[in-house]
Formats: sequence, C-alpha cells, structure tokens
Amino acid sequence: MHLPLAIQCDDLNLLKRVAVDTDTVLACADVGTKDEEVGGQLVRLTTSDLPIHSSDTGVVSLKGRSYSPMAQYAVDFLALLGLQQSKPS
Repeated sequence: MHLPLAIQCDDLNLLKRVAVDTDTVLACADVGTKDEEVGGQLVRLTTSDLPIHSSDTGVVSLKGRSYSPMAQYAVDFLALLGLQQSKPS
C-alpha cells in the first residue's frame, strides 16, 4: 500500500534534489526546473483536468526598518506589476 505524501518547503534546491533522487512529482514554476529539464534530470509531465492553483504573495518587514536597495526594488516591481495586472485589458 502506498501512502500519499506531500512535502512543502521553501528551499527549491532541496525539493529538486528530492525529485531527482526519487520518483516524486515536483510542482513549481517552469523557470524553477529549467536547467534540470534541459539536462535530462527532470521531465515535464503533461497533465489535464487539474484545478488551477494560485497563491497570495505578501511583503513582510520589521516596523520602522527600511528596505535594502534590492528589497526596495523588488517591492516597487511587485507593486507596479500588481497595478498593471489590475487594469482592465
């Protein structure tokens, strides 16, 4: 009997290692496994009739602390992207 198992982790490199070393299916953004797909370590699966998944993203920071220049760039970029996507086509 096979027990269903799901692993959730913020470390994409660890998840890719698990997928490469086992027969685990990894769900992530396409860009996350591009090198492994090109190198033949992972194979893209074609699926159908799966529900659409989405996630909410937020920015968390310490009160009264400023962002690093890179963090500020990322926050500004995400804000702009959100504005662009909220405008009607």
